[in-house]
Amino acid sequence: MVDLPNIWYTKSGSEINGLRVSSTYGQMEKTYARRNVDISFGKKVKDLSFSISGLLGQGNRSEQTFTDIYGSSYEMEKESKLDNNNVNIGLTYKKLSVRAIYDQMNTNTRDAYDAALSRAYPTNFTGYFFETKYDWAIGNKLTITPKLNFKRQRPWEFDGISDTLDAYETTVLITDRYGANITANWNVSPKVNIIMGTEAFYDYAESKRDVLFQNSGTSTIDYFNSAAFVQSIIKNKIANLTIGARIDNNNAFGKAFVPRLGLTKKINKLNFKLLWGNSFRAPSIQNFQTSYNGELKPEKSQTIEFETSYLLNRKMYFSVSVFDITTRNPIIYFIDTSSTANLASPEGYINKEANGSMGIEGEYRYKGKWGYVNMTYSYYTIASKTQVPDYSVDQNSSLSLAFPANKITLNSSINLTPSFFISPSFCYSGKRYGYDGIDSLGDYTLSEFKEQYFLNFYAGYNNIFVKGLDLSVGVFDILNEKVLYIQPYSGGHAPLPGVSREIIFKLRYQLHYKEK
Repeated sequence: MVDLPNIWYTKSGSEINGLRVSSTYGQMEKTYARRNVDISFGKKVKDLSFSISGLLGQGNRSEQTFTDIYGSSYEMEKESKLDNNNVNIGLTYKKLSVRAIYDQMNTNTRDAYDAALSRAYPTNFTGYFFETKYDWAIGNKLTITPKLNFKRQRPWEFDGISDTLDAYETTVLITDRYGANITANWNVSPKVNIIMGTEAFYDYAESKRDVLFQNSGTSTIDYFNSAAFVQSIIKNKIANLTIGARIDNNNAFGKAFVPRLGLTKKINKLNFKLLWGNSFRAPSIQNFQTSYNGELKPEKSQTIEFETSYLLNRKMYFSVSVFDITTRNPIIYFIDTSSTANLASPEGYINKEANGSMGIEGEYRYKGKWGYVNMTYSYYTIASKTQVPDYSVDQNSSLSLAFPANKITLNSSINLTPSFFISPSFCYSGKRYGYDGIDSLGDYTLSEFKEQYFLNFYAGYNNIFVKGLDLSVGVFDILNEKVLYIQPYSGGHAPLPGVSREIIFKLRYQLHYKEK
């Protein structure tokens, strides 16, 4: 029903090769922002490699004041917890690998769809993930990899009946996905490579409190999806060609075909890249079961990108890219509070007309013995695209809700000594627009939010006191601009405050085994 937004950085036993323990603490003015401990252990013994890591973390979303569109406010200091527990286990024996992950995100939710609740309620997300695969080499040119995976999630575990938010109660589910994939990687020649395969997955969701799915009338729902894909890389003197395609067939949403094409060329220190690709997103279980009139199509996107880069010297690199993205049948969340609303579907998901964006991005990189500097600039506009009213800004036809047109980032690290480094960073975000109130007629009021300048500083000392012990200290948002999350569509939720200025401490110890 919901894909958890967590990201895991998995390492094999040989990559860890020992023990790693780290602890991080972040303090805002009134309360802690984060405090966590994570441990990793891994080792390789002949053909066997294993690793295990765990994270125990606590956090607060913000210490600021949240005000809903009706003007009701509450202090988030003690009512916006974000606690995370994670266990990641990996095992590899020769060409066989197995990985299992457990992840739990516990939150406190007091901001509802539009009006703030009378108190914060626990809303938790639990996930179990498993994958196994085998790399079967046939000669020196062909490798066939079968893979099995399983995912179980319990999203939106709402503990208790809220005063004004019964909808959370109705979405307590168990969702499962069973998947199988087989991929062949064939090096036909030094200049031709072909990757092809097929995969299938089965999605199943079950309501745990006798709640019926809106568009099926039952407490269970399931889908089956099958797909085939192929991609080839062909190298020649004129240009390198990448060509591929994927076709999916879903028993609820039908077929989707997405081709892609890429050309790359290098002339001395100058590189060119031209990409034309298509992708699609099938509706999720929640999308479909709350869709308007029970009908939804997959959304399809087309991306065209041209990039050129130049290697100024061995230390400096510069690139510029332009892009154009068009999405057809985008899946849009809607809320209809008017007197003529369809009472059976006052909110949910619906396909809208095509929309998209176009823009330009530039990047400069420098890396030397003393450290590195990375600078990026990005600009986008939707002025030439068909605009979805739920996403558009009346005051500025070139912007989408919640997103700035201009963004600049600077990341750097300077080695003052072999052990001591500093890492200043900066991010500029242009002005944005979002809904933050309601007028006397009951319409949402759109406001302009100022530009923001995030300045950060980090310093660290490696091998302090003993080898393998690293200490670092930093300040996030030195200027105290305060992060603000604006709803990117017309849904009635006022901007949600994030963290303010934060002082961060991190202590890490690494013990590596000696290679025999």
